[in-house]
Amino acid sequence: MSLTYLLVFIINITLSLGPVVRSRLSLRSAPPPSSPLCDNRDLAGTCPATTEDCIPGNKWWPNSPLFFLHHAMIGKIWSDWQNLNETSATAFAGGSVQAFDNTTYFAEYPTRAPPMLNTSSDIYMDNMFPGATIGDVSNHTAGYLCYVYE
Repeated sequence: MSLTYLLVFIINITLSLGPVVRSRLSLRSAPPPSSPLCDNRDLAGTCPATTEDCIPGNKWWPNSPLFFLHHAMIGKIWSDWQNLNETSATAFAGGSVQAFDNTTYFAEYPTRAPPMLNTSSDIYMDNMFPGATIGDVSNHTAGYLCYVYE
């Protein structure tokens, strides 16, 4: 396989899902031979409930249509929610790890819990982008992000 062919394949991907799976039980079954997704048919139908159950595999496939739908809609839903109530649009409270969502964990664990965050907490960009705080990115229509959904 030539490098030119490989680059064209990577840049110009056409994805055909083929027949749609009718049953959750058949998600792991082999796809028909005509399917271009012969090596990857599970559209994240077995997503884990928690990160501890997470086993990297086909649900992490970045070319999965479900991957794009999920990540595109998170921003849209956040935008819609912000537009519903201006006073709580930038409300934020919580820990830096999902399981530690309240201050009682700090008293329960002798080695302490991950730090609680607020809108002044820094978001580390690993020097790829200018630094920002949670408050800077809470409103996507102004400031640091500055984009809108139509």
